[in-house]
Amino acid sequence: MRERSLRVTEALLLLLAILVFVCGIALATLTKIPVYSALAQKASARVLPVDLNAATAEQMAGVLGVPVRVGKQIVGKRPKAGFDDVDAIARLKTGKEFIIPRANYGAAKARFVVRSADAVRKTLFLWAGGLVAFFVVTHLLLRYAHPRADPFLLPVAAFLSFVSVLLLFAIKDPLRDRLSFVGQAQGIVYGGAVALVLALSPLFGRAPLHRYGYVYALAAFGGCVLLAVAGSGPGGVRLSVAGVQPVEAIKVLLVFFLAAYLAERASLLDDPLRKWGPFPVPRAKDAMPLLVMYALPLALFAIVRDLGPALLLFGVFVIMLYLATGRSIYIWAGVALVLFGGFIGYRLDIGVFATRLDMWLTPWDNPQPRGDHLALGLWGMASGGPLGSGLGLGGTRFIPRGGSDLALATLGEDMGIAGSLAVLLCALVIVARGFAIARRATTDFDRYLAAGLASLFGLQTLLIVSGTLGLFPLSGVTLPFVSFGKSSLIASLFAVGVLLHLSARVPPGSGALVILPRPWEAAARRVGVFFFVTLGLVCTGRLVYIHVLAADAIAAHTVSVPDRDGQKRKHINPRLLSLAAMIRRGRITDRAGRVLATTRPDGVRVYPMGATTGHLIGYLSPIVGGPTGIEQRFNERL
Repeated sequence: MRERSLRVTEALLLLLAILVFVCGIALATLTKIPVYSALAQKASARVLPVDLNAATAEQMAGVLGVPVRVGKQIVGKRPKAGFDDVDAIARLKTGKEFIIPRANYGAAKARFVVRSADAVRKTLFLWAGGLVAFFVVTHLLLRYAHPRADPFLLPVAAFLSFVSVLLLFAIKDPLRDRLSFVGQAQGIVYGGAVALVLALSPLFGRAPLHRYGYVYALAAFGGCVLLAVAGSGPGGVRLSVAGVQPVEAIKVLLVFFLAAYLAERASLLDDPLRKWGPFPVPRAKDAMPLLVMYALPLALFAIVRDLGPALLLFGVFVIMLYLATGRSIYIWAGVALVLFGGFIGYRLDIGVFATRLDMWLTPWDNPQPRGDHLALGLWGMASGGPLGSGLGLGGTRFIPRGGSDLALATLGEDMGIAGSLAVLLCALVIVARGFAIARRATTDFDRYLAAGLASLFGLQTLLIVSGTLGLFPLSGVTLPFVSFGKSSLIASLFAVGVLLHLSARVPPGSGALVILPRPWEAAARRVGVFFFVTLGLVCTGRLVYIHVLAADAIAAHTVSVPDRDGQKRKHINPRLLSLAAMIRRGRITDRAGRVLATTRPDGVRVYPMGATTGHLIGYLSPIVGGPTGIEQRFNERL
């Protein structure tokens, strides 16, 4: 009876997630895939776009306004599989010179596409169906192989994966841009299948994983060495090696090592017979492996040149040590070390850490050239308001790294506060279920492993969410399941698979005697309260403030950052500029009715008397820093 209840609960929750996904697909299709027809073209005088992958040299030359020989060069350099995005032709070169002048391409870009609407629709439906089938099959196999597994984890993972694919589809122009959602869906289906099969296989359950603690440690150090030797990334950050992010594997390996080590020696770290003042002092042979691993996040900070991944590893380390000993001194020592490391990183200007710290301290008036990223994210969430702009209808193209670092800002602009709160709720569910699994575990290794993976989910979500909301400096970590990245997806799905496997070992309510470590109950309760307060209350309150209470003020706020020429200037929310451009600006006349300033049908502002009245009327031109004069004084009325 109990197994049937678990099966039904998981099926209903998964069905709900699928229904939300289907509705999202329908909305995204309507908003992002235009419907072209001969009748609509005739009625609206619309000029149909030119397909870069099917156009002749003459067609390309005609649209770009270049000689036919240039069109032939473009066709000659066209890949067999076709161009992935329209900007690909702007990157084509002969020697060191670009084939197409920038001015010609900029004027003609909107006329080109790289795929048809029907092709986009088929691709979207194919991968959407593949995702649904993947999670349905996983549900059936899970209930067959592990009927006692937790019923909430798989639907939550499915929901977040669906949101990720919808988000990546909505932020791009599917006719002109690279289809990022396809890579994300492939990571879920292919990588997720391998990760879940590995975590849920009988071999994984029978293997003595608690004996391989130092193997996990060596593998984690190997990942650090690999990053040091071959790591690459933007701004000097070393996160990727051949398109893979070893940090995602390192963080899971660290949890496995700590679970194995603490299961064996937790009591020795809290030996009341060895004290230095009020603090316990473990033996050197018990503490040395921990100290070595304690240095791993610090080494990772120096290698990766970004505080986010190092802070995540360090935070998980401190939380698990606190769970094992119940000693708050480890928490305070960890906070002190983080502050010290942050100070050193800022003073030495390591990677992009200084930029992110300055963004956090002064988001609206920043001395860094790329210091407006946080403000752009806040603009997006505030512009979406409480209900959101609609899936694919917001100005998410203005949010930098909107599919990765600032995925929550993109989600908030399109789906409103409900979409952001849904992600926070899912993270809290994973944390709560992970600690519930740890509470019922029959071995110390299983307990520390479940609690460590739950803490990893919670802390990673907290770091990136609080950074996006301006509560903490932005960090180079992903929002689990939601941000773009196959490595992160596979690591997250593997962690969920491990939690499902651990939950299936002891049935809930079985009455089995579970002997908990002495400090566990109080420490686990405090960690749970920490995540509930930070994710459930503080971040939720901040979301309400941005989306509802201060939405208009934030959306209308200006941000000052240096431009490419190094000069610091104020910038306005581009969404407001887009709206203002849709409003026809009124005329300025003298008392005799003569027109001094007016707007042509094409939107260009003209001054019939030219410079004669320029000193009085002013100008509406970004070249001279306009508006000025009367144009500025009566800007709102105009």
